[in-house]
Amino acid sequence: MSMTHSPRMPLAPDILAQAAQVVIDLVRRNDYVSMVEIQRALEPHIPVTGNAVFQMPDLNIVLWAGVTEEFGEVMASELVRNALDVKSCPLMVYWIDGTVLNFPVAERLPKSGRYRQPHWAPVVFRIRQQERRPLVARGRD
Repeated sequence: MSMTHSPRMPLAPDILAQAAQVVIDLVRRNDYVSMVEIQRALEPHIPVTGNAVFQMPDLNIVLWAGVTEEFGEVMASELVRNALDVKSCPLMVYWIDGTVLNFPVAERLPKSGRYRQPHWAPVVFRIRQQERRPLVARGRD
């Protein structure tokens, strides 16, 4: 995953770690978290609205657009990548959250190569499987 590039200073390590923790805590609390929810949660901590695109350039798939390089830096950070899984989701999730992108929707990954034009892959984030705790039924004492 990468961002479109423009010259800028990277986030300070403490700001990056704090913002990454905001994302991880949000996903831990809510599960199946959309990019819309993440963008809203990060807004008090870093600039989030901009002209950058968070994407998978080798497949020509857009994960989110209209964000800043800082947003992409947080989402691509090792802290976030090691803690979260990315899962495809129905477009309805983004309609409910109030924001959809104006790209054709990627229904599936291209069989070979990449899409000829950019496609949007609606995704949600979950805590990595090994970190999830199983639900346990407890009896009354």
